[in-house]
Amino acid sequence: MADKNIHETIECMAKGILIGGSLGAVAGWFFMDFGRALGLGMLCGCLAGLSFKGMRDRKR
Repeated sequence: MADKNIHETIECMAKGILIGGSLGAVAGWFFMDFGRALGLGMLCGCLAGLSFKGMRDRKR
């Protein structure tokens, strides 16, 4: 059971990092330094993924 929970957490974090990194890259092209935008996007995506997992777990 714990392995499944850890797997779901890592999956949600990975999805968040990919989506956040993509949005950060787009922001880097238009608004700010590319490396900084990519890093901030990945960090925010990771936190968003963890928040999403928490909401999904509360519904179960």
